[in-house]
Amino acid sequence: KLIESTRDKRFIATTCPAIVAYVQRYQPDMVNALAPIVSPMVAMARVLHQRHGNGLKIVFIGPCIAKKGEIASEELPEEVQSALTFAELRTMLRERNIMPESVEPSDFDPPHARFGGLFPVSRGLLQAASISEDLVESNVVVADGRVDFPEAIGEFAAGCLDVRLLETLACKGCIMGPGTTSQDPQYVRRFRVSTYVRQRMQKVDEARWSAAMQEFNALDLSRTYRADDQRIPVPSEDQLKGI
Repeated sequence: KLIESTRDKRFIATTCPAIVAYVQRYQPDMVNALAPIVSPMVAMARVLHQRHGNGLKIVFIGPCIAKKGEIASEELPEEVQSALTFAELRTMLRERNIMPESVEPSDFDPPHARFGGLFPVSRGLLQAASISEDLVESNVVVADGRVDFPEAIGEFAAGCLDVRLLETLACKGCIMGPGTTSQDPQYVRRFRVSTYVRQRMQKVDEARWSAAMQEFNALDLSRTYRADDQRIPVPSEDQLKGI
């Protein structure tokens, strides 16, 4: 909806809190280009608060250490109380002698996801939002990984990338986040997520899913950003010689 309603503006997607923090600190002139939309974590927190009340306490568990900074952001109300990595969760379970293989499996509570389950995979956001990365139209560019994303944001800031949406992730997808304990390679993890989502899609109750989408259709998913310039000047030749 944002892309369709603002034909004259370019955006940097804000699904990744590490990217948001990077722009605020090292590309502060581009803060206004950050899509004014909360991350999937905060969006889900707002869904839960709407359904269960503002007194609900929420803990996010995932592969991302940048979530810890996101929940402390001054631009966001206290919607998530704590953020744990999968590594931290495993440590907590081990210390309490709780073994996953000895516990009865259970399904997630509704509302259940459809293509939203692809978010942790690079380009998953685009498929979930039905946004086409058309190589001819070139309205969308995707960059991921700590080597590629600063270059893409730099080119976007310089005007070299004339695209409507720059979707960037600090990792090679959230599946490669530093808060995981898996030693499996990237494409094995990607295949497992795709397989899981495909199996989930076969079980999704379309009527209940549509009803949930209607229930939260008017939910406010907006947010604002502020610059937090952390750039330091590059030393001169004389300073370098002195050093």
